[in-house]
Amino acid sequence: MTTTTKAMPAPPAGGQDIMNAINRLSIGQQLTLAFAVVVGLFVAVAAWTAFSLARVDRAAERIASVSLAKEAQIAQLADSFQQMQTAVRNNIIFTDAEVMKREQAVYLAEKKRFAEALAALRKLAADSGADAAERELLARIGSGFEAAVVPQDKAMEEAMQFLSSVAMGILQNDGGPKMQKVAAAIGEARQLVQAQSRARAADIADETGRTRAVALALAGVAGLVAAVLGVWLTASVRGPLAETVALMEKMAAGDLTGQVSGSGGREIQRVQQAAGRTARELTRLLAGMRGDAARLKSAASNLSAAAEGAGRGSRQQVEAAGAMAATLQQMSERIAHVAALGGEAHALSADAGRQAGDGAGLIRTMVGEIRAISELVSESAATVTTLGEDSEKISSITTVIRDVADQTNLLALNAAIEAARAGEAGRGFAVVADEVRKLAETTNRSAREIAEMIAAIQGGTRSMAAQMARSVERVEAGLQVACAAGDAMAAIDAGANRVIAVIDEVSSALNEQSAASREVSGRVERIAEMVGENDRATAAVADTARELDQLAGSLETGLGHFRTA
Repeated sequence: MTTTTKAMPAPPAGGQDIMNAINRLSIGQQLTLAFAVVVGLFVAVAAWTAFSLARVDRAAERIASVSLAKEAQIAQLADSFQQMQTAVRNNIIFTDAEVMKREQAVYLAEKKRFAEALAALRKLAADSGADAAERELLARIGSGFEAAVVPQDKAMEEAMQFLSSVAMGILQNDGGPKMQKVAAAIGEARQLVQAQSRARAADIADETGRTRAVALALAGVAGLVAAVLGVWLTASVRGPLAETVALMEKMAAGDLTGQVSGSGGREIQRVQQAAGRTARELTRLLAGMRGDAARLKSAASNLSAAAEGAGRGSRQQVEAAGAMAATLQQMSERIAHVAALGGEAHALSADAGRQAGDGAGLIRTMVGEIRAISELVSESAATVTTLGEDSEKISSITTVIRDVADQTNLLALNAAIEAARAGEAGRGFAVVADEVRKLAETTNRSAREIAEMIAAIQGGTRSMAAQMARSVERVEAGLQVACAAGDAMAAIDAGANRVIAVIDEVSSALNEQSAASREVSGRVERIAEMVGENDRATAAVADTARELDQLAGSLETGLGHFRTA
């Protein structure tokens, strides 16, 4: 079946050759050409915009380099002129010679700065091509300054001579009007430069507006050209593609008799030719597949019957292997249970052995502590005995102190008697003798208290020594009992170790038996799995055979839907 596309509008007669040449290009070449045209237009827009912006930049640079520089120099003129006037007025007012010298130095420095700023301003005007009005204004500032500086200098000289009234008269009569003219000329210069800056800024704004308008117009033209090229390329490709899509849709619906006209670019023509070859190859393949489907259906029926017979035998083998595996599994579980009990007995015996070992260690530690306690008690008994002996020595010392106190009391009594005999001359001595007697009585009383305390300490020491002796005997008895307990725990530990060794042998034997049983059970299970896999494979073969039979029928039905002639 032949399909045609809608004819595109014919181009003007003058451009027919160009259109034919473009149509002979590939789609990629056409897209490249269109892209090059669009890019060229945008490059032209960008170049013109860059040129216009360069002009704007030059105008802005002129404002920055000329107008701003002029404003700075004019500001310097005004500041220097003001500082000069201030210095002259200060010297008229001040009377301190040092301060007046500093003000004179300021005046001279500002005068020099004014001249330098005026020279720089004239150079800027000459370099920038100033008009006659600007040159005349600068000349007026220069001549006015030269005229105004003469009375300023005279006023400064008179002020330095402390002739303030004379200096003030010079400023008021001659200097004032001239200075006002210079200040007015400087103000005019500032206004002129500001007006020039505003004019240049307006020029920049106008140039920027023109640049923006032209750039937008060129960008619009470039966008319109790009849109026209896009529409044209889309139209040149859409028709042949629609024809090819219609052919492919017919092939998808089972109609392999369709054809195409072969219009369009080289790429689309290759696609159409490939679609035609595909239809022819499918026709040839479908013819062969119809015969193969009939043979496949017959073979699938035979395979399904054989698979069903093999499946019945496999199911019987699976049942027998499953029963054997279940029996071996039960035996393996029982052996594993016995082995687990042996492991628990081993763990309990090991725990008992560890506890016995820990008990023996504790008893050995206790024996060591009891020995240490026995030694400490013995040392304490010796210390108590020594304490008793020392208390006996202290008792003898207190006896000596009491004897000394008695003798001192007698001496004090004799001294009091002798003082009484002496009368008034011995009264002071009598007071001393009485104090000595009181001291002797206090010493005697303290010695008796010390003796009583020492007697009590001696009694407690003797009682403590007796208790220490009994404690030593009991500690020795406890030490013997602890040693006996340690020997018993050592014997229990040795017995527990022997029990553990026996249980280890039993557990090893049970583990070997369990491992052998598991290995046999695993092999039987593997056999059962292999038989089961064989059964499943046989069932799968049977299912596959049935599916092949169904697929063969479906294939015959599907092939019947294709129309090849």
